[in-house]
Amino acid sequence: MNRSLNLVIRLKDKGYTPIVATLSKSDITNFAMSTDLELERTVEHIDIRRINSNYPFRLVRFLQRLRIFRFVRFLLFPLFWEQHIFWSRNAYNELLKIIDEEKISLIYTTSAPFSTLLLGRKLKVATGLPWVADLRDPYTDAYAHSFPSKLHWKLSQIVEKKILKQPDILVVTNKALKELYLRKEIRQEDNIAVVYNGF
Repeated sequence: MNRSLNLVIRLKDKGYTPIVATLSKSDITNFAMSTDLELERTVEHIDIRRINSNYPFRLVRFLQRLRIFRFVRFLLFPLFWEQHIFWSRNAYNELLKIIDEEKISLIYTTSAPFSTLLLGRKLKVATGLPWVADLRDPYTDAYAHSFPSKLHWKLSQIVEKKILKQPDILVVTNKALKELYLRKEIRQEDNIAVVYNGF
């Protein structure tokens, strides 16, 4: 996430007023994510809004103990697509309020998690604001992202094609990723940009 962190700091330095929406601290603990207090201190001057995900931790742990969570995920894939889809769904109404109250002029999402793409699309449709989607990894072609079956992967490719056509600008991290989405005919040359890590 250093990419997004550095972008936010630079935006602030250039006179913009970014507002960051992210997981609550309790979610970070429950998801067993690592934290870096030194990095946190570098963004103390940034307006960060922490929103709960309402992820069903107890239910998932119970299903994992019964060793049936993978089966449940197979059957209810849209619900358990990825852990953070719960955050994206829960954050929507809160972000609509923030957009209205703070007079936000642009929506920016970063992925993975890929469910933020769904959130960005919903916010764009609801507000009419321009949406920039930063894709740090490919979605259906990502090695680290697992699908319950080949059918789920194929269906996700349809969703990928539909969703990645929606941002006003799609930003990717390298030329190979840009060429991938040009080859898949998901984006046009003039609305996909490469911004390397370490910019």
